Amino acid sequence: MLPSGVYNQTYSQDIAVMRTRTHKVLAAVSLLAVFALPQLAGAALTSWLTMVMITIIAVLGLVVTTGYCGQISIGHAAFMAVGAFTYAHLTRHGVPWVAAIIGGGITASMVGTLFGLSCLKVKDLYLALTTLAAQFIVPWVIIEYFGGARGVVPAEATIGGWFCSSSTTSTI
Repeated sequence: MLPSGVYNQTYSQDIAVMRTRTHKVLAAVSLLAVFALPQLAGAALTSWLTMVMITIIAVLGLVVTTGYCGQISIGHAAFMAVGAFTYAHLTRHGVPWVAAIIGGGITASMVGTLFGLSCLKVKDLYLALTTLAAQFIVPWVIIEYFGGARGVVPAEATIGGWFCSSSTTSTI
């Protein structure tokens, strides 16, 4: 949002992420809070806030699909599940957490593209039905073929020498 009386005059101003000094200050404070909060807050609050942020990221994806494009997507959680399962599976096998996050995003986008290619010519109710099919097919594939029913617990993430765990923060 822009303050009253401030208007964008060019397209580059209109698409800029941080338009004013207030945006930059809020972004810096938010980044500082993200890194300081796990050190200051308890494990329960940090875990809860992590789940809230994951939900916000998922909702922002729905805003793009439904809000900007006007398409109905019912299977959005299936693609989030693919990314989460891939991340957990990769970290269990020794992949660093940053690479695992990137791998989860790439895998989720590939599965989304696979379903998206089948939806190129459909719209309205039919798009909703194909994404609903993704909501049923993806969890079934994860459970039946990749052992998702047993659950996958990712390895603890480390930043430098610090463990990011649900208990206390300690060095390696």
